Amino acid sequence: MHALAPLLLVLVATHAPALQHCGSPARGNVYRAVDALERLAEFLSLHTDAATADHALGVAIARGEIRAALQALHGPRGRGGHQGARPQRVAARLVGVHADLGGMLRGLQAATGPVPLLQPGLWEVVDSERDVKGRPEMRAEDHLGGQPEVLPLADVHGEPSAETVLELRELAGLGSPTEAESGRCIAALLGRGAAASGPGGRCHVPEDCARIQTAGSAVGYAATHRVLYHHVARQLGCARPGSAIGTLETTAHLCDGILREAEDIARANFPPLLRDLFAEQVALCGLQGFEAFARDAWLDRLLSWQRPSGCFGDVGEQLEAAKPFLSLPNSARLYDPLGSQCLSHLTGVATAAVAFNTRVLVNRWLASDCAPRRRGDDRDRPAQ
Repeated sequence: MHALAPLLLVLVATHAPALQHCGSPARGNVYRAVDALERLAEFLSLHTDAATADHALGVAIARGEIRAALQALHGPRGRGGHQGARPQRVAARLVGVHADLGGMLRGLQAATGPVPLLQPGLWEVVDSERDVKGRPEMRAEDHLGGQPEVLPLADVHGEPSAETVLELRELAGLGSPTEAESGRCIAALLGRGAAASGPGGRCHVPEDCARIQTAGSAVGYAATHRVLYHHVARQLGCARPGSAIGTLETTAHLCDGILREAEDIARANFPPLLRDLFAEQVALCGLQGFEAFARDAWLDRLLSWQRPSGCFGDVGEQLEAAKPFLSLPNSARLYDPLGSQCLSHLTGVATAAVAFNTRVLVNRWLASDCAPRRRGDDRDRPAQ
């Protein structure tokens, strides 16, 4: 959760203002994102014994994003021109992050045994066979068998009320597949579990999995679970002509709706109970190449949820936010003997989301006419 290939560019002019480059307050976002990844990698390296599947999958996705960023930094645009030596300094830092995150995954699998879902080939950034411009106006009759039903989570302005947050939270958990259903269906694709069959055991799609992964509309976690399933199917080579399973059109249709939901969460001022879902939306649709999920304001909020220790989230804040609803989101506390009080699942999906933003920022930086600068950082000075 394949060779590196060109990125799918989805530019949403009216709904997704591009990350700014020179002469804007966003200057330096490359360094801010890399700083965050370094702190996170250090935290995970120090807490390998506390590693869970929640952040292991996020780390695997993040490493794929970092490899794509490194490909650009080591390419012609990164090795020459007006940027000087700065891209290679950024590349050296990302190589270190990639290695540290890889060590975390090796430590986890040494303790638990091989985890098929963590194999690197599954988590390379999606290659689009076409250049899609604008919000992907996918015709559901061509891909999902019916007219798309847009189910926005909400249309909220200003600070949301407790009732609004409850409505958002309830909608976020509706529909299929659930986390358990998604895990079972992905296991069948991987040739694991009781339902697996066929050559090598891979690419088995039980009838109920085909139904819950394609039928009707999905919102919240059900939609991101579908994106994950179709991504794994495509990366394993399980996509078949005439089927919606694992196609770029299917994930584009899903991420179009997910983008609208992410915008709803942003308009609601990122309620604590929905931050985990938001980070998952950015991480998984970012992996599909949808740069519309990379926005300066969204990155700012995402980085604001990182604790000084490097992990993400605040258990106390989650408990306080959940009081009106007498429930706690399904985001297990990340055990930390240093008392960081983080959220395990949010830490995982935020790792992938920050790495996605890093990759997009690197590509936009290299395509621009100037490089990001950080006052007082001599890494920004031109090579002598």
